[in-house]
Amino acid sequence: PPSVESGRFFHAEFGFPKNSKFGLELTAATQLCLQVRKVNTGDNSGLVSKWNARCELTFPEDQIMPGDEILQINDVKPDLAEEKPSLRMQQEVRRLGAEGGEAFLMVFRRHRESAQDSMSC
Repeated sequence: PPSVESGRFFHAEFGFPKNSKFGLELTAATQLCLQVRKVNTGDNSGLVSKWNARCELTFPEDQIMPGDEILQINDVKPDLAEEKPSLRMQQEVRRLGAEGGEAFLMVFRRHRESAQDSMSC
C-alpha cells in the first residue's frame, strides 16, 4: 500500500447526475490505479471542470490535474484477485455516467514533482 511519503492524498466528492459528463480522459496507469491523462475545460466540459472551478479560490491544491492517480471510486477499489485490478474502477466510471449517483467520491494521489516519474501505485 502507498505510504504518506509517496505523495499527497485528497478526495473529490460530488453528485453525478444521470447522463452527465465526467470530463476526464483516464488511462490505466498501473494495475492498481487509473491516471488522469486530461481534464476537459470550457463550457459544458463536465463535472471535474466544475469541481476545479469551485476549488480554485478556496482549496487550489484539491483541483484535479493530469498525472493525478485515482485509487478509489465510491467503494470500488482495485481487486488484486482479478486479472486486471483497475478494471472495476473503469466500470464504475461508466456505470455512474449511465445511471448517475447521489454521492460520488474519488480518492486521489498526487506525487511530489521531484518523485513523480519514479513512483507508481
